[in-house]
Amino acid sequence: MSSTRDLVLFFLATTAKKQEEADVFSSTVFPYLTYAQLSWRLPNVPQSTLRGAVATLQRESLISTVQRGGGTHMRLTSVGREAVLAQFPRSVFLKKKWDERWRVLIFRGVREFGHGYLDKEKKTILSQEYRALRGTLSTWGFMSLTRGVYATPFPIDDRMISTLAKAKKLKLLIGLETRRFLFGDEKEFVRQSWNMDFLSKQYAKLRTRAVSLLHGVERQNELNDSIKHQFSLLSTHIYQMVKSDPGLPAQLLPDDFQAEKCWSTYIALSASLATREEK
Repeated sequence: MSSTRDLVLFFLATTAKKQEEADVFSSTVFPYLTYAQLSWRLPNVPQSTLRGAVATLQRESLISTVQRGGGTHMRLTSVGREAVLAQFPRSVFLKKKWDERWRVLIFRGVREFGHGYLDKEKKTILSQEYRALRGTLSTWGFMSLTRGVYATPFPIDDRMISTLAKAKKLKLLIGLETRRFLFGDEKEFVRQSWNMDFLSKQYAKLRTRAVSLLHGVERQNELNDSIKHQFSLLSTHIYQMVKSDPGLPAQLLPDDFQAEKCWSTYIALSASLATREEK
């Protein structure tokens, strides 16, 4: 479930009349929006909740506000942009260059250490730490290949290293780094392990909705309630999709992966809506 706070940031980051300014992954220029403009984009959010979220974001310096024409106008700050991007830390849309290295973690079974020199209490602690560490790996971009073996193409940052060092001290972990596969195809490995066919189909479905809605908007001189409702739903679904996307390096994506096309269509739609909104 997406929070009102996060969705407000997302809409402030992707609403602009110029398409290049509506792409938070590349733009640093963000226009002001009114409460009315945010309200129809978040139709299920009570006004009190929306205003509370805006007040919180302002206190955190993620947005700035001005008073114009008797109303409040708000826009994303540079700090706010970083907060939005932090929700998609490994997004392919950030165009980060891959260092072409794979990181592999191999866990030795906890039970191996339970025979002989460990008492029952220490065995329990060891098991708990092992399970806790495994539970965090997926959030770090690791994929379970088989029992006790995990791989990721992403760098291991200092926070991960600190956590993994504890497992190393417990003699639970072996870590490897490699630049190449001796056997097998990297793209095929990624396609199967991360279920990229399913992800691509989901992006394709969202893009089809975005294209259809964009055509509908272009035929209208003004926005109607149906278009607003469809855009609100689509935006939430795209936000959730991008947030759940593993963000694998572009070099490892299938040739027909639909994420880029979906995102560019959505940004074009958002810009078209923003243009007609002022008419």
